[in-house]
Amino acid sequence: SVVAGGTAVGLVRGEPGVGTTALVSAAADVARRRSASVLYARAVAVERTLPNALLQVLLLHLVDGPAAVFSQPAATVRLALGLDVGRAPTVADLAAAVIALLADISTHSPVVVIVDDLHHADKSSAKVLDAVAAARLPRVGVLATVRTSSHSRIDATTVIDIAPLDDD
Repeated sequence: SVVAGGTAVGLVRGEPGVGTTALVSAAADVARRRSASVLYARAVAVERTLPNALLQVLLLHLVDGPAAVFSQPAATVRLALGLDVGRAPTVADLAAAVIALLADISTHSPVVVIVDDLHHADKSSAKVLDAVAAARLPRVGVLATVRTSSHSRIDATTVIDIAPLDDD
């Protein structure tokens, strides 16, 4: 639906080894084949205490380097990621900047944000992703994986629970 101009927020829940990563990786491949910009990152537990660690993986290439976007929202993201000197934005200001950045990018191509193992995300990145999902931007989709036992604040339009296969 994102490629057609809609919005979607999906959550894939399952325990380690049941195929959640394979499912979202396949979704990323499909989105790329349909000319969507795919922002893909995996949250890792050791980075939980590093503010904006997950956002750094998702957004760095958008705000730094040869293909960087130059705008006020990008400048705010650069400050949050420690790329520029200045006062770091609040989480609310960062969320607004990321939403504006994604809205701008989505005017050129659909955007699919995929986060594997969201339950390991640092707090600020998780709050920003919650805000992005809640914004329900046209041509922007969010897809994340979490453990079945994890609580996610993302208000998903679609939830897929993957259970282990039976021994049969």
